[in-house]
Amino acid sequence: MRQCSTCGNEIQDSATICPFCDSSQEPVQIIRKKVAIRVSVIKLKENSPTVDEAMQRLTAGLVAARKRNIKVIKIIHGYGSTGVGGAIKIALLGRLQMLKEEAHIKTFITGEEHNTFAGSRNYLLNKYPELKETWIEDRGNPGITFIEL
Repeated sequence: MRQCSTCGNEIQDSATICPFCDSSQEPVQIIRKKVAIRVSVIKLKENSPTVDEAMQRLTAGLVAARKRNIKVIKIIHGYGSTGVGGAIKIALLGRLQMLKEEAHIKTFITGEEHNTFAGSRNYLLNKYPELKETWIEDRGNPGITFIEL
C-alpha cells in the first residue's frame, strides 16, 4: 500500500488512478535485487565414475558455470585410496594445468594449498568471501580443488 499523491488516502501499489479522488498516480517501480551466485560445486567423484566420466563431468560443469556467470568452482574429486592421490585427481590437475596455459581458466588451487592464511588461498578468500562459509572443512583437504574462471 502507498498514499495517493493528491488526497493522501491509502491506495494499492498497482493503482494508476486514485479510487478516492480520481487523480492520476505514478506507477510504483518494484526493484528486485538479483543476488549473483559466484561459487559453484562440481562433484566429480559422485557414484565412483571412471576417469573419462569424471573429465566429462568437469567439461559439462565448466560450460554450465560459464553460462551462469559463476566465478569460482569447488571441485570435489576425492583423494583416492592409495594415499598419494587418486587417478581422478591426477587427471584433473593435468587438465586444469592445460586449461590454465590455454587461458580457459584463470587459476586453480588444490585443497592442500588452501591450508594457510597466506598466498593463493588468501587471494581467493579476499576476492570471494563466500568461500569463508566452508573454510574450516575445506582447508588442507586433498580431495578438493578450486578453479577461478
